[in-house]
Amino acid sequence: MLAIQGRDGFARVAQWQQGDATLRLPEVLWPRTARVPSPSMARVLLAEGREPMDLPTVRDMGSVFAPREAGPGIALLPPDLPYPPLAGEAMVRAAQEQNASQAGCGPGAALVLADPAFAHGAPMVVLSHARARFPLAREFASAALQARRTAGAECVVYAPGLGLPHELAMLAYCGIDLADGVGAQLASRRGQFLTADGPLDPAGFQERPCACPACQSEAQGLPWLREHNAWATEQELRRVREAIRAQRLRELVEARVRAWPEGLALLRVLDLEHHARFAARAPVSRKGPMVLGSKESFWRPEVEAWRRRLPEYRKPVSAQVLLLAPCSARKPYSSSKTHAFLGKALSQVRNADAIHRVVLTSPIGVVPMELELHSPAAHYDLPVTGHWDRDEKAMVQEALRALLANNTYSRVVVHLDCVERDLIAEVVPDHEHTVVDDDALSPKSLELLQATMRDALKDAKPVGWKHRQRDDMAARARWQFGPGAEVLAEGTHVEGRYPRLKLFGKEGQRAMLTEERGLLSLTSHGAKLLQPLGRFQVEIDDFHPRGGILAPGVQRASPDIRPEDEVLVTHNGELRAVGKATVSGEEMATLRRGEVVKVRHHG
Repeated sequence: MLAIQGRDGFARVAQWQQGDATLRLPEVLWPRTARVPSPSMARVLLAEGREPMDLPTVRDMGSVFAPREAGPGIALLPPDLPYPPLAGEAMVRAAQEQNASQAGCGPGAALVLADPAFAHGAPMVVLSHARARFPLAREFASAALQARRTAGAECVVYAPGLGLPHELAMLAYCGIDLADGVGAQLASRRGQFLTADGPLDPAGFQERPCACPACQSEAQGLPWLREHNAWATEQELRRVREAIRAQRLRELVEARVRAWPEGLALLRVLDLEHHARFAARAPVSRKGPMVLGSKESFWRPEVEAWRRRLPEYRKPVSAQVLLLAPCSARKPYSSSKTHAFLGKALSQVRNADAIHRVVLTSPIGVVPMELELHSPAAHYDLPVTGHWDRDEKAMVQEALRALLANNTYSRVVVHLDCVERDLIAEVVPDHEHTVVDDDALSPKSLELLQATMRDALKDAKPVGWKHRQRDDMAARARWQFGPGAEVLAEGTHVEGRYPRLKLFGKEGQRAMLTEERGLLSLTSHGAKLLQPLGRFQVEIDDFHPRGGILAPGVQRASPDIRPEDEVLVTHNGELRAVGKATVSGEEMATLRRGEVVKVRHHG
């Protein structure tokens, strides 16, 4: 049984119970043999033979060619059968069936696969030849994600031979639940001092750069290194679990690969070649800030997904003049000093509600102000130097082209400094610049902005505040729920004070916008209008949910559902509830327990 307690993409913190043994995930299995003792902090052992152990134990049972008799604990058939894992499929399948038969696959038994293509419903999938594959970024990425797909949400994935401290964050990011301490013990014998940034040579130490019990003791040589390396592994394992709970695992991964070229290559392959799978599990609303602190952050799933969706974006219908505005450190932008000054200046311009303010920012590209509360726009933070490299320029220019390709404006006004203005000049050669002396907030710049906007709006169609609020709601609905979702705002009026806004139709409230989530939260009235679109729907068995919906009650779920998405709960075409997804649509289809939807309104 698997009880998931926290998620971040493919990674999860969970309790895994097999028979009498309960394992905390992610976890490291520590080898214990007659010659090699396990470290003092070990919680789960990797052992062979029948001798009873004082801790939960995973047993190495050998192979079909050299089997061992299993002792108490989780029976583990080895992943590395003595033939190529991708050759001779008939032999591989026969071997797996024979192994399954020998192990009995009863309580506590785990079937280990020579290739992830043969799952046979096992409670554990083991990534074969994991250590050999790890330096080969493309091969390991494909194999790890295939193993995770084969395993499903209820199954544990184990990567034998992997588990050095600097590898643990990346392993969890790839969806691997179990590693082992074999590599740490081998590193100890090689005289390596392990850290979260990679191994060091202790020969040159003038003082031990660690405060673990082993380093504070008088131990020397192999006993010292063996115990320290175990403590270093344990410390990083705890750090990984906390990062998953806080939804900050990506930041930890980026920090670890800085000094690890193989890990950096793997991360780039995952971003560039497996974007869709990671984007599908990225939450649409986050608990805290998203730190974009390295070049790899530019291609993290949430950021890349935003840029890829820009060609689908449609501006509020009543917006007629485009204002390209600068980014601000504080989020959301409207709460910043920069945009407070801009807002005050624009409020003195007649028909200002016909202006469409769009923020130019790296690496997201462009952020229309009506979407400023949406993740990642509302959560990202990055170092600002005023220098734009080639990739940043290309990203912003491409995003701006996408905005202008499907949205027409009568005029384009640029209120940016000279560097940013030059950056967009080739995309929008016909624009009006309103910044004087490179200071966007100076009185002269704000006065020029007002004068330029008055001229740009003199022939514009009058737009009232209420009309524009409704159009902004329609644009938000389309961005969140896809084309056609503008129907949510038809015939409505908006009440409340930004950022807490409520959308009302004749039948009652349809949706609400809040700063906490940055999304439109639906009522049953609003959900019924979106139901014909066929998106973000969870089909359940014949019952009427009241609180949360558990996995066994789900028949199927739309693959476009991501964690934190608004979802429509239906049965045979009847809307039964509206709520918030706690897992992705892909996971809903494979989970057998746990809450998958938090219900807000029910029929």
